[in-house]
Amino acid sequence: MSHALAHEPMFEQFDAAPAEAEIHHLDVADGYVHTQAEPQDATEFNPIAALFRAMRGRWLTWFFVCLVFAPIGGAVGFLNGAKLYESQAILRIYPKEQNVLYTTRDDSVLKTLDAFVRAEMTFVASHPVMARALELLTDQFPEEAAEVSPRDLANSIEIRLRETMIVLTTVSKSPEFAAAKLDAVTSAYLELTDETNRVQNTTRINELMTRETDLLQRLQELNTQMLEVGGEFGPDAMAKAHIEKIAQIDALAGRRGEVEATLVSMRSSGNSSADMNDDEIMRATLLDRALADLNFEKAKLEADLARARTRYTDAARQVRDLLEEIAVIDRAMADRRQQIQVLGQTGALTDQSGASTEQSIADIEALLEKVTARLEAAREEARDLNARRLQLGFLAAERDDVQDMLEQTRRALDEVVLESDNALPGLTELMVPPVVPQEAAEDSSKMLGAGGFLGGGFLGTLAISLMAARNRKLRFSDATWATAHLVPVLSVITRKTERRDELMGRAIDKLRNKIMLMPVRTPVPEGRGKILAVAQADRGSAASVSRTLAESFARARLSVLLVDADPINGQVSRLLGADTNNGWCQLVAGGRHSITQVDGFELLPIGQRGKGEDSNHAAQAVRKSLGKLAANYDVVVVDAGSLEESVSAELVLSASDVGIGCISPNDRSEEALKNIPLLDSLPRNGGALVMTKARKNDPGL
Repeated sequence: MSHALAHEPMFEQFDAAPAEAEIHHLDVADGYVHTQAEPQDATEFNPIAALFRAMRGRWLTWFFVCLVFAPIGGAVGFLNGAKLYESQAILRIYPKEQNVLYTTRDDSVLKTLDAFVRAEMTFVASHPVMARALELLTDQFPEEAAEVSPRDLANSIEIRLRETMIVLTTVSKSPEFAAAKLDAVTSAYLELTDETNRVQNTTRINELMTRETDLLQRLQELNTQMLEVGGEFGPDAMAKAHIEKIAQIDALAGRRGEVEATLVSMRSSGNSSADMNDDEIMRATLLDRALADLNFEKAKLEADLARARTRYTDAARQVRDLLEEIAVIDRAMADRRQQIQVLGQTGALTDQSGASTEQSIADIEALLEKVTARLEAAREEARDLNARRLQLGFLAAERDDVQDMLEQTRRALDEVVLESDNALPGLTELMVPPVVPQEAAEDSSKMLGAGGFLGGGFLGTLAISLMAARNRKLRFSDATWATAHLVPVLSVITRKTERRDELMGRAIDKLRNKIMLMPVRTPVPEGRGKILAVAQADRGSAASVSRTLAESFARARLSVLLVDADPINGQVSRLLGADTNNGWCQLVAGGRHSITQVDGFELLPIGQRGKGEDSNHAAQAVRKSLGKLAANYDVVVVDAGSLEESVSAELVLSASDVGIGCISPNDRSEEALKNIPLLDSLPRNGGALVMTKARKNDPGL
C-alpha cells in the first residue's frame, strides 16, 4: 500500500480575495512546509459595496418588481392629477404728488409711499378682506366655497409687491372659480377701503362740526360778556373815557392843592379876605379854565403817545413829536399854576371886606371838602373804568382766539368735505381685473404620473432592499469573508456542474489538488494515511462531495477509504447501496466492522444505528478508530455529517488532518458562520470550504 500522499510536500494555496488573504512566512523543515500567519489590516466598511453585495443576484427580481410597481404608481399619480388654471389681478397705487417715484431730494416722501403700499398689501391679505371675499364667493359658487375658510382662501392666493403694484395670483382646477376668487378678493378690498374712508371722513366731519358748534357757542358767550362789561362803551371808547377821567383827576388834584395852599395862607396871616374883586375873580377863573384845557390836551397827547409806542420805537419821529408837544403843554401848565399861586398870595382870592376871618376860613374848608369829595369820586370812577377796560381787553383777545379757531375748524371741515382723499399719500385702483383663463397653466397629471412612477420604482427598490436586509441565508461564497483568512473557499460548484458527472469530476479534481497543496501545520505520522473529514456547515448532508472526492483520489491511483460517519442521515451508504449492519457505529463502539468494495475505492458504511448512537461516541474512540483505518490507506475520506445536527461531527473533525466544510445557498448564515471556525481549530492542519449548488454568478467562479 502506497503512502505517497502522507509524505508529499504541500504548498500554500491562496483562494480568497486579496483583502481577505493572510500573509504567510514559509519555513521548510523535515520536508514539510510550516507557515506562520500575520493578520491583515481590517478593510474599511464600504456601504455602497455592501449594498451591491446585498443586491447581487437580485437585480433581475428588482427589475421585475420595479416593472410592476412603477407603472402602477405612475397610473395612480396620473389619474389623481388635474389641470390647474391660473388667473391674475393687479392693484396699482397712484402717488398724490408728482414725480414721487423719481424723487432724489426728499426721500421721506418716497418712504412714506412705500410704507403705504406695503400696508395696503398687508390689508389685502388680512382676515376681514378674505372673510368678505368668501361671502361673495359663497353667493356665486356655494359648492366650491362650502368647505373653504378665510385662511384657506388667503393661502390659495399668492400676493406679491412689484414697485407700486400689488399682484394677486391664484390657481384652481376650475378656471371660473380661479377668476371668481380674485374678483371677490379685489372687490372686497375696494369695498372695505371705501367703507373705511367713509367712516373716517364721517368721523372727522362729525368731530369738526361738533367743535364748530362749541366754538360758536363760546363766541356768543364772549360777546354777551363784553356787552355786559362794556355797556354802551367799546374797548376804544372805554380807553378814551378812562384817559379823560385821569385828566379830570389831575385837574381836581391841582385844584385841591390850590385850596389847601390858600387855607394855609389864611391861617398863617389871619388878615386875608375871602372876598374877591370882579377882575381878580375873572382872571383866576380864566387861569383855572386854561389849566383844565391844557390838562385835557395833555391827556389826549399821552394817549396818542401810548398808541404810538406800540407801533414805533422811542427814536421814531412820531414819538419824538408827541413828546415835544407834551413838554410844551407841561411848561404852559406850570406857568398857569404859578400865576394862580401869585394871585392867592397877594390876597386876590381871599380879600373879603365884609366878612370876618373865621367865616372865610370856614368857607375855604368847605370848598376843600367839596373838592376832595369830587376827587375821590373821580378816582373811583377811574378805577372802575380801568377794570372794565382790562376785562374788555381780555375778553376781546379771547374772542379773537376763538374766532381764529372757528375759522381753522371751518377750513378743515371744507377740506374734509371737498378733499377727503388727500389724507392718504396714494390712491388705489384695479389696474388689471381678473379674467377667466382659457388654457391650463400646468397639468399636474404628468407631474404626478412621473412622481408615481418614480415612487413605485422606489417602493420596489425599498421592498427588495428590505428583503435583502432581512435575509439570513447564505447566497454567495464571499459571504464567508469574516472567516476567509482562516478557512478559505477552495472550490465553488454550481448546480449545473453537479448535474453533469464529467464537470463535477473535474471540479473535484481541482479541489483535490488544492487540498494536497494546503500548508501543513502538523506533519502526518509515518505509516498512516491522510484523514480528510467532510462536514456540512449547516443542516443537511455532504455525501455528494465526500463520494466524489473519494472517487477523485481513487483516480489518482491512491488507496482510498470512504467512511460514512453521519449517524443522522447516512446518505453515503444509501447513495452507494451499502447498507450493512457492521459499520462505523460498531467500529467506534469496539465491535466488528465490514468494509465494502466500491468502484475504485472501499467504503465503510454507517452500520446499524441505534437510538442516541450519535451522542454515545467518545473522542478517544473516534480518534482510535480513524487511526486504525488510516494505517491501511493513503487517504481516508470521512463524511462527518452536519455540524449543526450531528454531535459526533466535531469529534471526527478533531481526529482528522484536514477538515472540508460544505456550504450552499440558502444555508442559515448565522449557524453556518458560527460553525466554520471549527474547521480551522479542530483539524490538525486547518480546513477549507466548498460552495455547492452555487449560482452561476458567484464571485468564487
